[in-house]
Amino acid sequence: MTARLESMSYTSRDGATTIPSYLASPNGDGPHPAVLILRGVAGPDDGYTEIACRLAEWGYVTLLHGWKVRGTDPPDAPVYD
Repeated sequence: MTARLESMSYTSRDGATTIPSYLASPNGDGPHPAVLILRGVAGPDDGYTEIACRLAEWGYVTLLHGWKVRGTDPPDAPVYD
């Protein structure tokens, strides 16, 4: 089974944040089970897109969340115990 990979983005309801993502889909009619990949900040994108495509080849619709989105609030002050 082959997979389709498309780049997409989701915008928050208030329009303040756009999240880049990838959607990997199996070819053929569904329904298909879904997987959401929330990755960390380390490592190349290629490894995760490869995982998303492999899952799609196995019949799963896979959404890979873009990792480069960060909040704008400053970090909390450290707490020393």
